[in-house]
Amino acid sequence: MNTGNFPIANLETGEHYKVKILKLVSKGKGMALLENRVLFVPYVLPDEEVEVEITQIKKDYLLAKKVSVVTPAPLRTVPVCPVFEQCGGCQLQMIDYAGQLDIKSGFLKESLLRIGKINPLILPIIPASDPLYYRQRVQFKISFLHEHPIIGFYRPESRMVVPVERCHIIKPLLNSLLGEVRQLIERTPDLYHPLKEITFSASSLNDDIFIELNVGAGSMPDHALQDFFKLPFHIRGLGITQNEKQVKVFGKNSIVHSIKNPLDPAESLKSRNSGGVFSQVNREMNLKLIETLMSWAGLTGKEEVLELFSGNGNFTLLLAKYASHLTAVEENPLAIEDLRYNLQVNGIKNCSVRKGKTQEVLSRWDKSTFPLDLLILDPPREGIDPPSVKSILRIAPRRIYYISCDPATLARDLKALSKRYNIQRIAPFDMFPQTAHLETLTELQRKS
Repeated sequence: MNTGNFPIANLETGEHYKVKILKLVSKGKGMALLENRVLFVPYVLPDEEVEVEITQIKKDYLLAKKVSVVTPAPLRTVPVCPVFEQCGGCQLQMIDYAGQLDIKSGFLKESLLRIGKINPLILPIIPASDPLYYRQRVQFKISFLHEHPIIGFYRPESRMVVPVERCHIIKPLLNSLLGEVRQLIERTPDLYHPLKEITFSASSLNDDIFIELNVGAGSMPDHALQDFFKLPFHIRGLGITQNEKQVKVFGKNSIVHSIKNPLDPAESLKSRNSGGVFSQVNREMNLKLIETLMSWAGLTGKEEVLELFSGNGNFTLLLAKYASHLTAVEENPLAIEDLRYNLQVNGIKNCSVRKGKTQEVLSRWDKSTFPLDLLILDPPREGIDPPSVKSILRIAPRRIYYISCDPATLARDLKALSKRYNIQRIAPFDMFPQTAHLETLTELQRKS
């Protein structure tokens, strides 16, 4: 093993070295220098001296895995999960929660400076009230070894399934369901061989659960599927997907969530969420995000609003309720069905729904006939495509509210939008405690 005290002529995979971790970067990996080459290693902390094993040698950097921590950092704590580091779901369980929040704020600032070349006002991160047992939706991977089912999550950067008895970031109700489902499959594993993934979604309104089964080649008999409804839970429905398409549904194809109105505490809106339609996994933090958005938007009933990537109406319902008119754009037909239902059941009539790709709708938008006061963006992790950014700059809404789940793509998009917009403020939300993921809300104001 080389301690790093003398030159290394040839680096080789499998070799061990001692390095000093300088900082954590994207996806929670630690960065170090080895013979003036950048090295990335997961599950370490700044200022720690660690022994690492080189796993890959790239042109511009090295990848390694942690062998041992020689000198631990004061922030290091004992992870609550026995399969932490084996399972790829969490990256930061070795850090106490206050330390996680500081590090995530650092991720955001570093991305904005390095990628976006900007240094805007970043507000203090909004924490979760409980950094454990918060997920109301979870997807388990399933494989079979010698007829024995393995239910869990993928190993980091792998397709091997790590068996999980209990996940410490999902709701206790779903952990109980996991135990019952495991016993069900273990009793007759031959019936469930086509099963590749199983997703549990729990309602925030009651104990309703929707289960999605993703199957590969072959099919499962109906009596095996009906056995899920015999479990001691309120299973509202069961959906079967194959090749990313829903092919069969038993029972109801949805659950219902509740969205509290932050501007009228006595009111709650109902939101239907069907199988195959995205929803936030942390309902508590989702409500905090909605509350902040509504506070910043300060709608007076006179605004013309365009919302892109509207989904089933997570933000749409309240925005439309307090705006003059809102146009919601969504591509997923199932999400559009949910959105139209949610508008109807909540008595909201001043919202137009357009099915189509964001880029196509923006390219056709007539800004002289329909000038925009507000644009709401909640894109997937990939962010906004360049043609859409170009169209946004052409349309030039007065204000933009950008919800992002990836600091890197946010930084890239803000750099482009800052040509015509001032970045007023950014609020980070710890939507995914114990992981390196971070949700943000950014307010942009059109330059004079």
